[in-house]
Amino acid sequence: MPTGKLYRRGEKWYLDIHTGRKVGGKYERIQRKAQGRTKAEAQAELDEMLYTLRRASTNGKANNNKYLLEVLCKEWCEHIQRNIADPGLAAEYCRHAQRLTKALPCETVADLNLESVEKALCRIAEEKSTNTANKALAKFKAALEYGVDRGVIISNPIAKAKQLKTVRKKFRRALTVDEVKMLLKVAPEPWRTVWHFVLSTGVRRDEMIYLRKSDLDLKRGTVRIQERMEFKPKTQAGSRTIPLNDAIKKALAKLNKGEGELLFTNGGRPLNSWALMVFRRHMEAALIRLARIYKRFGKPLPEGVRVEDGEFKVDVSQLDLHAMRYTFITELIAANVDPKTTQHLAGHKDIKTTLAIYAQVKGSNVEDAVQLLPW
Repeated sequence: MPTGKLYRRGEKWYLDIHTGRKVGGKYERIQRKAQGRTKAEAQAELDEMLYTLRRASTNGKANNNKYLLEVLCKEWCEHIQRNIADPGLAAEYCRHAQRLTKALPCETVADLNLESVEKALCRIAEEKSTNTANKALAKFKAALEYGVDRGVIISNPIAKAKQLKTVRKKFRRALTVDEVKMLLKVAPEPWRTVWHFVLSTGVRRDEMIYLRKSDLDLKRGTVRIQERMEFKPKTQAGSRTIPLNDAIKKALAKLNKGEGELLFTNGGRPLNSWALMVFRRHMEAALIRLARIYKRFGKPLPEGVRVEDGEFKVDVSQLDLHAMRYTFITELIAANVDPKTTQHLAGHKDIKTTLAIYAQVKGSNVEDAVQLLPW
């Protein structure tokens, strides 16, 4: 199968192609200067030559039987790395596609079938999660469609493969005021400001990750959520301007924003998917410290904390980045902010989503409510 790469000498780009054909006992190799001046133009020229050679090598017809899944996945990863601006997001997409590629028992596209894919997805779901398995399927399908577009395979044999159904809906709970204060106390920078920002604005995970410095206006005290090339708001109502309170404005003013366009980074790198791992690690530390204080004063332990063999054990399965969004909405409702304002700040299309799913009952409000009875 023909393969190729680009290399640069001075200001010019060159093509280096291995055709896979033997000529005079040696494998044929084509090296020549690209006609395009930019890397993108040279890459397009290389892709076109490889497409022509691959079609010729199969007599003008793509051949599913000979194309290796590993090779196809690698070519798709190289393609998205060239076309997605955020390298962290591109790497995440590649990991998902490679995860299913490695889990499959087959080597070529012709060996693929719905049954083998379903079994591989179930194994991924057991080891990771159903959500991870479904993401792997989506990116693997994208790699196969890329192969069809390039003409290297005839069709996508698993186009009708369906995602795994979630056995139970994930339950998230809002944090208490004590838990929020302890989280902001134990978390180091820049994470402390990141968690503080999400708790103060109620933004979604991707809204926070792809937020740019230009979206923040500290003079007016606002942050703008808007569509980007690598990010699109979940709904039309998701494009919104959120006011900032004084505490988060001070925290953002002190934040070392570093280089690049993104507002929040860790060592210059985008936060991306591992922000969840860091958040849960910080929540474990916060809950254990809070449990020690509660035990000292004879108070019930925080939710999710238990004692085993004299040590505190923490279950943070109900706490993720979205739990901070639940907390934001719950606290606004508890503070008697009108539902329409809360809906706007949350970026919800339907007010039922705000009230029926996100807003949770606080115990203190229940106690205060019964005291309002006139008898």
